[in-house]
Amino acid sequence: MRWTYKPLPADEVGALSRHTGDSPVLAELLLRNGLGDGETAAKFLRPALAELNDPFLLPNV
Repeated sequence: MRWTYKPLPADEVGALSRHTGDSPVLAELLLRNGLGDGETAAKFLRPALAELNDPFLLPNV
């Protein structure tokens, strides 16, 4: 199996990295998973306790 790496545009990765204050590697992973908006990425990385769902709503918990 041969993997093909296609880099994302450096300006997008750099902008998200600066906005979240994290490494460019993490910024690229966020972009690849659809979290390209700075606010969305920041909420994903550092959620507030009040915004988390109730774990007892999960089946079989």
